[in-house]
Amino acid sequence: FVPGVSTSGMAFWGGAAPVGGRMVGGLGDPWVPARLRDSLERMDELAQSRWMMRDARAVIAADPGRYARLTLRKFAQLWLNLGYDDPPSRASWLLAAFNLGAIALAVVGAQRGRPDPVAARLLPALGVLWCLVYVPFCTVVRYAMPYYAVLFCFTAAGLLSARPAAEGRPA
Repeated sequence: FVPGVSTSGMAFWGGAAPVGGRMVGGLGDPWVPARLRDSLERMDELAQSRWMMRDARAVIAADPGRYARLTLRKFAQLWLNLGYDDPPSRASWLLAAFNLGAIALAVVGAQRGRPDPVAARLLPALGVLWCLVYVPFCTVVRYAMPYYAVLFCFTAAGLLSARPAAEGRPA
């Protein structure tokens, strides 16, 4: 997500699951009807974005409860690479397990690793920010990658704080 780009309508439209209840990552997705794709491809980028933003709002207004449920699924997409329209692969399950483990260890690190108090507040604040920025749109796990730079620092602190104290080393 880049504020002010002319493709924000596309990202919002795709995240509203406008085509048969499926989320759309791009016009090239196979479930986007050819007529719709051809019609949109005749427009310039700004006109496409405006049309898609209007259509996404109409899709959401038609069934706000469906969009609310879809929004909850997007948390799993952003952080765990799960919750898409197709069944997850083995790699997706492994990534989800890894990310859950990293998050759990980061919580341990933030509680027991004696971090700087400002840094400890930064971890959940950035997580909330990432959710606010990405969840309304078409969401994929790679969007969370910049957040992992902070998360993994706390994950390492969690690993270190979980190991037994050795003689001569602080616990």
